[in-house]
Amino acid sequence: MAVAYDTDVAWTSAAATSTSQALTLGASATVLYIGQIADASSFTNPNPTSIQYNSVAVSTTPIIQFETNRAIRIWRLISPDTGSSYNIDISWTGSYTGKWFAFSVSGTDTSSPDGSSSYQNDNGASVTSLSTTVTSAVDDMVVSLVNANGPPGNLTTTGSDGTEQLEADLSSVALQIQSAAGASSVTMATTWVGAQGAAMVAFNINQPAAASGGGLQLVGGAGLVGSNG
Repeated sequence: MAVAYDTDVAWTSAAATSTSQALTLGASATVLYIGQIADASSFTNPNPTSIQYNSVAVSTTPIIQFETNRAIRIWRLISPDTGSSYNIDISWTGSYTGKWFAFSVSGTDTSSPDGSSSYQNDNGASVTSLSTTVTSAVDDMVVSLVNANGPPGNLTTTGSDGTEQLEADLSSVALQIQSAAGASSVTMATTWVGAQGAAMVAFNINQPAAASGGGLQLVGGAGLVGSNG
């Protein structure tokens, strides 16, 4: 069975110590990814003290944390509850605003769902495109996330292997999520009109087979889990 994209949501939280967002996963969803972006090179709020979906705890250690020019971090829950609307609940110390997203997938390896990863950023300059390439495999899936200055509706997947799943305005910051069918090598790319600051993270999601595209390697300190694309 090939890995498939299920559903997604994005939202902005006002200055507070917590946020809550309802999301209904498809009946076959096997992994839920929850993430945060910031319109800065690092997150102003600390790592959440608690993340839950339907009161089930999610590890607060990110599987990806990229803080160079524009910040992106992602957590995940394997085998989430499905079929009904449940809340994503996130809390932290101190009052902060937040820009959040979540998406789910089905048909994954539930023992090691995350594979190789890559990133690209604007290197401190305004740009009109970003792309990065990820090692994958047939029946795996690659997902990419773009954090850009905006405006939403301006991002295009031209020249990439990906299909846009979500584009959202999170308080004047554009979030784009793409997915692509796995192959030996998958390139995710986004272009837009008008130079702006942006960052892209892409990672492979493994099928339940030994031949899927490699294990995710956690790296200490700020930065992406993976290699620079």
